[in-house]
Amino acid sequence: MAKRSRPLPLTFWKSDDGREPAREWLDALPPEDQRAMARAIARAQFGWPLAPPALRRLSKNLWELLAPLPSGGEALVALGYHAGELIALKGVDKKPPTPRADESAAGARSEEAATP
Repeated sequence: MAKRSRPLPLTFWKSDDGREPAREWLDALPPEDQRAMARAIARAQFGWPLAPPALRRLSKNLWELLAPLPSGGEALVALGYHAGELIALKGVDKKPPTPRADESAAGARSEEAATP
């Protein structure tokens, strides 16, 4: 796959009360883990869509981006893809399989983001 010369735009989903859960999660990570996640997100922006296991499609407009963390384990960011734009919906440390509640919350946010 050819790399893009320009990245896909990325925004963070914002709740009605102004919170951005994915950004808050990312900001709470140790600096080396933040850098690893930033690199993973940049790879997605420039190489969309990435091949599994880095990127896994959960539904029509919902994807999960997996990345190993320098501090150990893996993390994932749930991404929505709408109208040529990536939307960071939720970030979690991934040790066991993704809980269905997390997947459901990300799916609901993806649907909300797709609604004008």
